[in-house]
Amino acid sequence: MRSVEASRSGTMGIKEAKVSVIGPMLEGLMKFPYRVNWNISAQTEERVAQLAQQHSILAYFNHQSMIDPGLVVAGLLRLNEFKIIAIPASENHYKTNLLIRLAEALGINIIPIIQHYDQDKYTQDQLYKSYRNMMKTITSVAQIPGSAIIIAPEGTRYKEKQDGFQSGIFRIGRHNPDLHYLPIYFSGKNKPMGKSMVVGTPIEANIGEIIEPSPELLSGEQHFLQTLENALYSFKTP
Repeated sequence: MRSVEASRSGTMGIKEAKVSVIGPMLEGLMKFPYRVNWNISAQTEERVAQLAQQHSILAYFNHQSMIDPGLVVAGLLRLNEFKIIAIPASENHYKTNLLIRLAEALGINIIPIIQHYDQDKYTQDQLYKSYRNMMKTITSVAQIPGSAIIIAPEGTRYKEKQDGFQSGIFRIGRHNPDLHYLPIYFSGKNKPMGKSMVVGTPIEANIGEIIEPSPELLSGEQHFLQTLENALYSFKTP
């Protein structure tokens, strides 16, 4: 495994996150305007700390609101000082969202991608370039020990556009067979939060057990997606 410095030489300018700024900022947001309760086992805390010494982690979550990626970053920084963080984001949001611009300014590696529900608006060449850029950047990050990749496998927080886990997370896994997976499930008052968040919303943030990489896990797309989906939605209440 290469060092951060060595890896960076061929990684298209992978940036280090300003964790000394991001951590306190997000911790403040978790107290106000939102109230976040983190649920995580001591075993997972210990395992993440061990993995971060030699491996990279892919944290995936159920996308309910615009603040979710920030909450995931906050949760990861509670577990380890992840200095390299990468998050794919919708091409449309990347162009207009001020929170994404702030994240970039703080050293988060934002990867603009074309979402599955927008594909008919782009040419095949544009779709290929978007996919290639995402895979190249994520693979570069995954080679750096102690890095974190954050993915919303459903691709969108809009229920009417969700169609289960998309295949992209499986392709990432096939390209990076040493990745370890960390499910994070968000709910409000034991129910999915919905896309509209209001001040004072109580949020339950459930961090599951690490899913270890193996040839069996990556043996087929359906098996892979179902395994990750089952781990994530094990926190869902009727």
